[in-house]
Amino acid sequence: MFWELAGDYRYDDQRQAYFMGDTLTSLAYQTFKQSGSDYSLQRGDANFQVPSEQVDVTFDALNFPVGDDNYPIRPTFRFTNHSDLDLSGATISFDVPVSTSAIFKSDWNAQKKLRMEVVRDSSNASGNNIGGFDATHHRFAITLINEWGGIEQSFKPGETLDTQVMYYMPITNPTNITIEKDGQRYAVKQEYPSLPPALPGSTGQSGGDTQCPGVDVAS
Repeated sequence: MFWELAGDYRYDDQRQAYFMGDTLTSLAYQTFKQSGSDYSLQRGDANFQVPSEQVDVTFDALNFPVGDDNYPIRPTFRFTNHSDLDLSGATISFDVPVSTSAIFKSDWNAQKKLRMEVVRDSSNASGNNIGGFDATHHRFAITLINEWGGIEQSFKPGETLDTQVMYYMPITNPTNITIEKDGQRYAVKQEYPSLPPALPGSTGQSGGDTQCPGVDVAS
């Protein structure tokens, strides 16, 4: 990380020592420069099974505490239901990079504590990733049940849900978001816009494939 190194470096032949330079900057530039070609990156877990339908639910992460309050990392995860389905009490699952620890819980100061769960801990055999990664993604889940009283959290069409979460290492945006309710499993339109929209009474089950029309989920 540049900020930990307090700058960049380069080997100075005249001094026979390392000095200020552009080694890491140049490495990053050459790595990401691909002359207009697509990045050869996998979005989320390669084994993710794409559901056959999507629901129009959007995700955003906001209100990250700053200053002395910035650790543990405690943003608000916001979900907005633009669909015609009542998703109250549903379970929202997603992939996060394995570079973060497999700890996911409600913020200590959360106004409501929804049920947080580590669905899949993909840490290596040592349990702390020392020695390198064995996998690419954990899978976390939020069930829309308020653990203070076990009350189902409303998430009807048009409603926005803010949930205050907590984790300990930075992550990229959660990916491969799914929403499950009453045995039905849906992707979200924000990620898979080419999937057919789920309607009340539709199946929403996975097609057992990693491709969907117009969306290459393997790149």
